[in-house]
Amino acid sequence: MKNSLVLALLICGCSHAAIAFAQTAPAPPPSDSASTADSDLEDDEIVVIAGRQRGAVVGNVAPDVSYSAGDVRALGVSSVSDLLSELAPQVSGGASNGRPVVLINGLRTTGYAEVRDLPTEAIMRVDIYPAELALRYGYRADQRVVNIVLRNRFNATVVQFAPTIATAGGRASVKAQATKLRIDPKKRWSIDGQYQHDSPLFESERNLLNNAPPGGLDQRPWRSLLARTDTASLNGSMTSTIKDGLYATLNIRGEAVGTQSGVGALANGTGGVVPLVRDSDQQTGHVGAMVNGALSGWQWSLTGNYDIVGTHSTTDRAASIRDSARSTAQTGKIELVASGVLVKLPAGDMTLTGQAGAQAEGYTGTSVRQVASVSSELSRRTGSAQASIDVPIASSRNHALQPLGTLSVNMNAAIDRLSDFGNLTTWGYGLNWAPLPVINLVASVTHKEDAPTMQQLGDPLLVTPNARIFDYVQQQTVDIARTDGGNRALLAESSHIYSLETTLRPFGDSGPKLSVNYLNEDTRNPIVSFPAATAAVEAAFPGRFGRNGAGQLVSIDARPVNFARSNTEQLRWGINFSGRLGKAPASSGDRRPPDAANAGTGTKPGGGRGFGGAGGGFSGRARQARVQFSLYHTWQMRSDIQLQSGGTTLDLLNGAAVGNGGGTPRHQVDLQAGLTKNGLGFRLNGKWQSATNVRGATTGAGDLRFSALGTMGVQLSAQLGAQREWVQQHPWMRGLRISLNVDNVMDTRQQVHNANGLTPVNYQPDYLNPLGRTIRLSIRKVFF
Repeated sequence: MKNSLVLALLICGCSHAAIAFAQTAPAPPPSDSASTADSDLEDDEIVVIAGRQRGAVVGNVAPDVSYSAGDVRALGVSSVSDLLSELAPQVSGGASNGRPVVLINGLRTTGYAEVRDLPTEAIMRVDIYPAELALRYGYRADQRVVNIVLRNRFNATVVQFAPTIATAGGRASVKAQATKLRIDPKKRWSIDGQYQHDSPLFESERNLLNNAPPGGLDQRPWRSLLARTDTASLNGSMTSTIKDGLYATLNIRGEAVGTQSGVGALANGTGGVVPLVRDSDQQTGHVGAMVNGALSGWQWSLTGNYDIVGTHSTTDRAASIRDSARSTAQTGKIELVASGVLVKLPAGDMTLTGQAGAQAEGYTGTSVRQVASVSSELSRRTGSAQASIDVPIASSRNHALQPLGTLSVNMNAAIDRLSDFGNLTTWGYGLNWAPLPVINLVASVTHKEDAPTMQQLGDPLLVTPNARIFDYVQQQTVDIARTDGGNRALLAESSHIYSLETTLRPFGDSGPKLSVNYLNEDTRNPIVSFPAATAAVEAAFPGRFGRNGAGQLVSIDARPVNFARSNTEQLRWGINFSGRLGKAPASSGDRRPPDAANAGTGTKPGGGRGFGGAGGGFSGRARQARVQFSLYHTWQMRSDIQLQSGGTTLDLLNGAAVGNGGGTPRHQVDLQAGLTKNGLGFRLNGKWQSATNVRGATTGAGDLRFSALGTMGVQLSAQLGAQREWVQQHPWMRGLRISLNVDNVMDTRQQVHNANGLTPVNYQPDYLNPLGRTIRLSIRKVFF
């Protein structure tokens, strides 16, 4: 109840703030709406500014990949979160291999919540940078950086309705979203509301074998493959210029998620059945505020964030017995980052970025199982400081050691003092070298220490009955009681990371780009989810497994653990190209006044053509065919773990596994291709991974082979607003886009067989991929 009240207050505050801001914002100039209304006809904004490009990042780090406004529209995505998902092969590099750091107009944000729902029509340019740039913004050097440059003016409301179905039946989803965004040179505000419903999918709705013992109850009609889920969120953000060079941002977001899943059933002794259900609810609230400014040549930002997450779940064990678990996590953080020039050198400016922050976390959790109650209460206070220095050594532009091209080195160090883990340190160094304009190399060495999260330490115990796994020791599929939750005995982990990234542009910035990335990571005491039930794992953690007198596995304590050590080494290379085909046709006349053609596009006086031609007509370039292609291959050269100090090292590439999905694939390929013309688009997304083998028992009969897996998805889209003749006859088509997505076109599922050629019950294809092929229809309308 307390969490729900907090969430309600956050949502109300968000709505009130956004409405108040909208009421006080000045009215847009008359030409703003008219010009923006044709943004789906516009190809690229033309910005001519002397010196530094608008929205550019600090420093001289070159982007690995850049996307223009037309490139972004050709991707067929609707929001920044969709954009990052679509660009995952390009943005997921770095040691963390997770979500990148996102900047807006070359500046820090209050957090991901501030940018996730911004519509892509407002984007002028997207640049993807190596992880080195993160240091210059006060972040750690283990994430790539995505800089999103927004249009100088934008004013629109976007609504979207997207139903999805699985062609095999049984599962349907629907998502509705409405977003309002307004941008002018001094203010930006947005508010976004979303709701999504996913229907449940039960085992009886797929082609699955009955694993019940003879005479036992068939559990399939009461066991969920996918839970019923309802998600609602409201997100509001405001940015306003206080005075030249100083502005403030406020972001408030609330989300509520409810799920219900079936965990089986019990016979009641009278011929009836008692379904067993798990109900879970989660409420999330976020408030972020930031002030950015400049002082004596130094750029600085002060950020404060508060987050609260409340969860509550109940699980049926019998007709009138329910287990429950409840938790609340709260985090408050304040952070100051400043960056500026220390000294001017012949090759350029030596810059320093400093960060100082403080964070307080609180966590409470309670679980009730068979009337017995277990509670946990944790708190953590953290003080942090970080500094990084960039030193230019050579510069062909500044004629300093010109034969070396452009060369700079960087050094960084950070310390976090945690109230429960003491001092944790991070340090590293690297270089950025462009010996020729067509080649760029970024090398880095990083050592970092990380503590377990509060959830990993204190999550309440949660027991799931009838959890289905494969027992490698007994070579059989069994239904067990699985215990999840926190582990107070977890240790901090430490990692050494070596990376080398090379980018080649043999035909300049407008041609294809080739990238080659090498990564080597050695981690001590890595924190991981509990691994698969192999003989080696049970020997290392015997207390985590429960067996009956016949040796049958009946329970697993799957709370997270520390391994002794893990090592990964990979080489990833790829090619990326985005461009136009053919010559641009002649531009048509523009019936609007010349001023309207340029208003609201970000074009500066003297910048040229607005929507196209000298007379301001519709851009011929917008009607050119645009092609996009990217292909990335990841070669996993090493992936092994040592469960206990001094114990056997397990090779995940050659017979070992830490999860129930098989070992680590040695090869993975990601393919994306697209073609758009006159608003009509076709996109292809493909992924392939090589086969793996898992040795589970000394006899070999329990070994499993996981086949290679390749999936393909396609998207067909029609930007009706790009059809000028249609829009003139039917103005309601302006800003309308219809797209059809088919994921897993061939309905492909991984095949798993043991040494005898048989598929274990829990590795049936419909268990591994319950959805299979899905079709999503998206209807999206932009009101300018």
